[in-house]
Amino acid sequence: MAIGALTLELACSTKTPNSPNFQAPLQTIVAANPTLTYTATSSPTNTPTVTFTPTNTATTTPYAIASPWTGFVSIGGIAVYSSPTPSANDGIFVADIAGNTVEKFFFNGALNPAWGDGGKGKGKISFLQPQALAVDATGKLYVVGGATGVYEYDALGNFLNQYSTASFSNPQGVAVDGSGNIFVSDTGNQRIIEMNASGALVPSWGGAGAITFSSGATFGPLPVTLTGSITLAGLGVQGNSLYVVTQGKGINGSPYDSLLVFDIPSAGVTNIIPGFNHPTGLTFDTGNNLYVADAGNQQIEEFTVGDFNLPPVVFFNNGGSLNSPLGVGVNAGGMIYVTDKGTNQINIFAP
Repeated sequence: MAIGALTLELACSTKTPNSPNFQAPLQTIVAANPTLTYTATSSPTNTPTVTFTPTNTATTTPYAIASPWTGFVSIGGIAVYSSPTPSANDGIFVADIAGNTVEKFFFNGALNPAWGDGGKGKGKISFLQPQALAVDATGKLYVVGGATGVYEYDALGNFLNQYSTASFSNPQGVAVDGSGNIFVSDTGNQRIIEMNASGALVPSWGGAGAITFSSGATFGPLPVTLTGSITLAGLGVQGNSLYVVTQGKGINGSPYDSLLVFDIPSAGVTNIIPGFNHPTGLTFDTGNNLYVADAGNQQIEEFTVGDFNLPPVVFFNNGGSLNSPLGVGVNAGGMIYVTDKGTNQINIFAP
């Protein structure tokens, strides 16, 4: 996303095939939008092997760093809208939970003056404790927080709809598929809800529009049994699949947290990706590669499309400065944006 007086010139390093390429932040940005300078210092460090364990194993060598993107009261979820052809609607949406706002930035960190509170040009909308965000293919924004439903805004920040068919409790994730169906991880109620584009519950999803994660529940066609307490976090849609990160060591008795993949038409689990430690958010890039914010391991993990059962091909943590990554988003150019709850700022990583 481009904003203000920041110009970046990047020289991408060569990646070694079949070797994890530890990446470093391309930049972090100040919301006040000063002119920033940096010096490229080194290439990412490659290492021949990776052991995928619930510990912080990533190491990085910075090669382009600017000042942190700060100024949030308590940072929350993130969503990135990046059209194939750059447009005025492109941008980064960030939830400031304690600040009670959702903000939209250009890719260089300045607030978008054409967005917010009815298109009045403030760059922000008022929202009581926003938790999670999602954008659809047209740039419309969906916000959840508290117990009042899903709120929809257009590309200028004008309020469009409130979908309140279900009462939520501490929702931690929201996603929209290509047909306009809305999915919410209703964390406090231990369930995932699906609503159609009109806000009505979709009966085929779990039999009554909701899948409940109570202890002892089972899902198919893949044998999945919940053997303990599960906390639902972020979710995302890719094609006909819904990806849900879960916290708690209760899926098939696994000692680690897991990511579940649901087939949306049948509402059945088709894959389990294990090995996380308190994962919080996820996203996909334009190549359908999966990125997971693994907060407990203090890193972002990338899985190549089609290889989700393998250890991550890339994982990175800004040289150890990521404290508790909460949300992750990727634009069309491959830039990776991470909201970090522990440091209350956004880090940006090169492709």
